[in-house]
Amino acid sequence: MKTCAKCWRELSLENFLASNSSKDGLMGSCRECEAARRRDRGRTHRTASRIAFESDCLVCGATPCEPCHYPTHRGMGGAKAGWTNAEWVPLCRYHHDLVDGRLGVSPFIEEQRRLAKETIDAHRSGAQRPE
Repeated sequence: MKTCAKCWRELSLENFLASNSSKDGLMGSCRECEAARRRDRGRTHRTASRIAFESDCLVCGATPCEPCHYPTHRGMGGAKAGWTNAEWVPLCRYHHDLVDGRLGVSPFIEEQRRLAKETIDAHRSGAQRPE
C-alpha cells in the first residue's frame, strides 16, 4: 500500500505508475491523479499554443509564434513550469531557440540572447523595447 501525494488516498501499488527517479520505483501520485494532471496540462498547452500562433514574436514581430517558457525554461531548472500566461511568451522559432540556449555559445549568439531577453523583460514589465 502507498499513499498518493495528491489525493492522499491509500492505494495498492498497482495504482501507481513506474518511475526510475523515485526510491520505491513508483510515482508519488496515483494513476488517476496523474491522468488528471496530464489532461489539464495538455489543455492549457493547447490554449497557449493557439494564442501564441495568433500573436507576433515579442522580439522581432514575426509570425507564426510558439509558446516559450520564460524566464525559466523547462530544461533549465524550470521542470515545474506550466502554461499560465505568466509562465510563457510568444516567440518565433529562431528567438525561442536563442532564448532557450539551443544555438550555441559564441560571443555573437550570447549578445543576441542578452538583447532578446532584455526586449522580452521590457515588454513584460510594460516598458518600451530597448534600442
